[in-house]
Amino acid sequence: MAMACDTCHMVRAEAFEPSTTKPGPDLTGIGTRHSVADLLGSLLNPDASVVQGPGSTHPSGRSLMPDYRDRLTVRQLIDLVAYLQSLQGD
Repeated sequence: MAMACDTCHMVRAEAFEPSTTKPGPDLTGIGTRHSVADLLGSLLNPDASVVQGPGSTHPSGRSLMPDYRDRLTVRQLIDLVAYLQSLQGD
């Protein structure tokens, strides 16, 4: 919540603010689709592997996902990756 991830992403069954215009991918079940290394990489260098498509890509071809290297403490990063990894299904 501190990084306002819910402004772009949804997770079904979480108490995020309702919105019909979330441009980022739905993170429900992301822990079953991506490894810890992939999740960490997406947070620290989102342009390394850009998913092309609406809500993911800026017209310049770069990722819309912000780079969190200078925004998260190590503890916050560990907690966020652990939370994302825990999202195993609906």
